[in-house]
Amino acid sequence: VSMPTGAGPVAVNRYIATYGASRVVMLYWYQTQSRVIASEWAAKFWVIVDRLKEQRTDTSLVRVIVWTNGRSDEAATAAALGLAQRTYPVLSGMFAREQPVAKAALVR
Repeated sequence: VSMPTGAGPVAVNRYIATYGASRVVMLYWYQTQSRVIASEWAAKFWVIVDRLKEQRTDTSLVRVIVWTNGRSDEAATAAALGLAQRTYPVLSGMFAREQPVAKAALVR
């Protein structure tokens, strides 16, 4: 599924799961300081690249779950995309390019 953002569309995964008679729509993706990745294998690859280039391995799994509650899968997907679009800028801002290194004081 393509999720429109202020920085352009990003690909995210969409799954529909059933629990008895209930259904949920789940969107998820992996997010790093410089990219959004839908594929788990690609996320693993980029962790290695980022470790070598930027000495960072932090990656977040972002998951949005919406119960259908009698709505269609498409309506629940639209609701999940709406929530994901509103939270995406906040999540992106949580990854600073440079993080200060804490220096430990030597105690004798």
